[in-house]
Amino acid sequence: MATPTPFPIGPFLWLLVAVMSLTFYMALDGYDLGVGILMLTEPNTTRHREMMEIIATAWDGNESWFVLLGIALFAGFPPAYSIILPAFYVPFILMLLALVFRGMSLEFQSHSAAYERQFALAFSLGSLVAAFCQGLMVGAFVTGIPVRNGHFAGTPFGFLNGYSLLTGLFFVCSFCLTGAGWLYDKNEGELQASAIRKGRILTPVVGVLLVAMAILAPLVSPVVGNSLSTMQLLTTTVTTLLAVISLVLTWYGLKHMGNVLPFLFAVFALALPLLNMLILSYPYVVPRAVTFWQAASPQSSVNFLLIGVGSCIPIVLAYNTYAYYVFRGKFTPFYAYRMSEATTRSAALRDEIAQVEQERIEPI
Repeated sequence: MATPTPFPIGPFLWLLVAVMSLTFYMALDGYDLGVGILMLTEPNTTRHREMMEIIATAWDGNESWFVLLGIALFAGFPPAYSIILPAFYVPFILMLLALVFRGMSLEFQSHSAAYERQFALAFSLGSLVAAFCQGLMVGAFVTGIPVRNGHFAGTPFGFLNGYSLLTGLFFVCSFCLTGAGWLYDKNEGELQASAIRKGRILTPVVGVLLVAMAILAPLVSPVVGNSLSTMQLLTTTVTTLLAVISLVLTWYGLKHMGNVLPFLFAVFALALPLLNMLILSYPYVVPRAVTFWQAASPQSSVNFLLIGVGSCIPIVLAYNTYAYYVFRGKFTPFYAYRMSEATTRSAALRDEIAQVEQERIEPI
């Protein structure tokens, strides 16, 4: 489809805001979903508590990017929103319910010792369902959405296909890998050793899924069709190669780098194929039915959104940056801190009692 003249700069900038919000959400909220899924492999209740406390410092801030993505679609591209939402009603509602269970479990787990294991299980299952549903929606978006007369024309379960199931599995495994990278950076001892083992097992699995997605994406995309352009081939090749290199560095770093680098490399390995799938769908926001300029709100509305949301994005970035700065370094679980504090107080109290006893028995 020919690009209109002059080029729609406002809608294009708003499209970049939507892509940025999606990328940031997948990168930041992905690791805490991964930590939740990895809890299913940990039978120890103490480790469950530690893992939930590690992500409790930033998970709600990470989901602010999900809210911004919803605003970007609803306010900036209303026709696309009215098509995409009905197409993904089932996975979207399941994802929202899973995120609600996650938040509820995270808050209640620390206040209900009798049901601590049950809340940890709800948190883990909520993380698994949310991650898989997100992958399903991304994969179904790439394969296209049936549209007739500007409205969704598919079935409630039309999002289910081989490619969407593949991307769902990729998202689950990739989120687990970023979660392992985060645990590796934030812990020492047994939990860190467990993160190393699981991360090094997950890395080749993610690599195989990533390469399979990269090969199949141009084949299933209605935008690419039967003619893969040189630019699309170059983009797919470069992003896939960089993602594989990132995975190799992640695998190596999980044993030889005692810092945040393995986590960052794992994030790159997640973000690069996601960006490639979005680039293959360009310029469509509903492949292959609606372009971003066809779906854009009136120019005055887009300008208002760019000014309003554009002024808020630096605040959200500053908040996220400050939160990660405050909680940088290795993590000390709160329950361990309380035990240490109680032990210190007990020791001080014993010393005080001993001193009083000594003063009492001394002759006047």
